[in-house]
Amino acid sequence: TVDTEFVLLRPLSQPRTQVSNIRSSIINAIIEQSFDDRIYTLKSDFSYPPFVTVSWSQDDAVSENCSKRSFTLSCRRAQWKDGLMAATKEIHRMFKFGIEEGELEYCKQLVLKELQEDAAQENTTNSSTFIEELMTSFNRKSVLVSPTQMLSYGRQLMGTISIDDVNERIRDVFSHLENLCHGLQSL
Repeated sequence: TVDTEFVLLRPLSQPRTQVSNIRSSIINAIIEQSFDDRIYTLKSDFSYPPFVTVSWSQDDAVSENCSKRSFTLSCRRAQWKDGLMAATKEIHRMFKFGIEEGELEYCKQLVLKELQEDAAQENTTNSSTFIEELMTSFNRKSVLVSPTQMLSYGRQLMGTISIDDVNERIRDVFSHLENLCHGLQSL
């Protein structure tokens, strides 16, 4: 297989000291869920998909003092161009049209379910993971939010997240990939 990763590094986002920062994290989770669902559907449309995996994520890399937006593609060597074109076509669709209301509601439910699962496993977090989270929060001057607290915030904030909020964020976080899509049209 051929593995490719496109990364955009930006200055670290604001420390997570306010509910609005948590809301932004939840919006990112909704976008990631929507993208994953679309890629799963796209992959199932092919009898022999041109890619193995495609993913998008945004994480704060405290050790590098930056926010990292990643688009990762793994495809069969003979199909790398087709795999890249299929994946970037879906990115272009999301960038241009955003997501629909029904998709937003579905993704909100999935994100809440994930938060519930994290909260249910809160007491099973090992000490090294907790220390890593604590140090990351300290280095970012952020508030450490437990999985139970995150679930509570998620429940409170989901109703405040609109289709316009999500689609505006998609245009922001996918803007560098949209430029990549235009550049690939010449291949």
